[in-house]
Amino acid sequence: MPIEKYTDLLVLLFLALFVPAGLGQDASAGTTVPGSDERVLYQFLGNADGHHPVGGVILGQGGKIYGTTIDGGSSHCGTVYQLNFSIFWKQTILHSFACGPGDGSKPREGLVLDRFGNLYGVTSTGGAFGHGIVFKLTPSSSGWSETVMHDFAGGNDGDSPSSSLVLDRSDNLYGVTFFGGSANCIGHGCGTVFEMEQTTSGWSESLLYTFDGADGKQPRSLVFDNSGNLYGVTLNGGEFGGGTIFKLSHAMSGWEEAVLYSFTGRADGTHPWGGLVFDSAGNLYGTTAGKIFGSCSAPTCGTVFELQPQAGIWKLKTLYTFQGADGATPLGGLISDAAGNLFGTTLNGGAFSVGSVFELSPSATGWTETLLHSFPYSSLADDDGKHPASGLAIDQTGKLFGAAEDGPYGDGSVFAIKP
Repeated sequence: MPIEKYTDLLVLLFLALFVPAGLGQDASAGTTVPGSDERVLYQFLGNADGHHPVGGVILGQGGKIYGTTIDGGSSHCGTVYQLNFSIFWKQTILHSFACGPGDGSKPREGLVLDRFGNLYGVTSTGGAFGHGIVFKLTPSSSGWSETVMHDFAGGNDGDSPSSSLVLDRSDNLYGVTFFGGSANCIGHGCGTVFEMEQTTSGWSESLLYTFDGADGKQPRSLVFDNSGNLYGVTLNGGEFGGGTIFKLSHAMSGWEEAVLYSFTGRADGTHPWGGLVFDSAGNLYGTTAGKIFGSCSAPTCGTVFELQPQAGIWKLKTLYTFQGADGATPLGGLISDAAGNLFGTTLNGGAFSVGSVFELSPSATGWTETLLHSFPYSSLADDDGKHPASGLAIDQTGKLFGAAEDGPYGDGSVFAIKP
């Protein structure tokens, strides 16, 4: 593995596991809600039950919660787990990754659930070539069975899948890889967008697009619009090197990519890590992570932005800039409720500098941030977790669910909070 790629991969894992707690010490510009209704549903012990749930959670039928852990399990290579409530929350391991060439390793992204109850996801490493896999988990009366749908070969095929998958209306899957592709980018590729299509003979992988650096590099996340176009972000690259927002559209010759915005690293923020979300009017919302290492100050603590189409041109507006004590380094994507409020997490910052849950509410005069919860840095008795590295899920009652990568035992927790 080239030393540059090894360094980038260490940075990728470091962001999710070991970013220092002391980022962001400036005064908060948001509103704090004392004693918000937050509680821990499950605390990982770091053994067979997994540890470091950096991929977040999704909600299934019957109130079930599904997620991944990047480590732990029977082979210490990560797990897929389920939480089910019956008197108390009970965890069940659906799959422990085996590390070797027949399975994946290190599932740092979240899951997607299809209409038949199957789960799909990716691992960042492992598989036949060591560059990650796409997997499917199928439920049955005797348990869950795993199918390896694709082994990434590196190079032009892609390397290290780096976001949760998305489903189209035909149940085909789409995702991105952090490395790989035909472009150079210091010898290990700038990243790709791929499709997994169901055929009569099984699943077939197709490369839809390869980034070249000028249009972004190291892509993160995908989302569909109502016309079947894909939108996403890249962590780096673009005109100013601070990342991009891109669109992939169907064309006669395949998929065409357009850069909708290149981040300058100034007031508009830098390094978009989390996914994008649409509102009912077709506007996009997302976050920039800002400064990753060391103490931050606005706007390097991260931002929340809106991207709005105006006369065929996409215009970016910064809705909120984190100051540190109100949150810093928002790695997870945003979600919205029926009223148009936005919810998210920050990896760092907050009252104790180890992460927060926030809400942004629109009004006639702008957007107001409310700090719903600051994760504590305290004794084991009242420590509810640290460093939420992913976004949230929301149920029909408006309750929010998420995961913190560290917890009272250093291994992570799943939490719920009612705004």
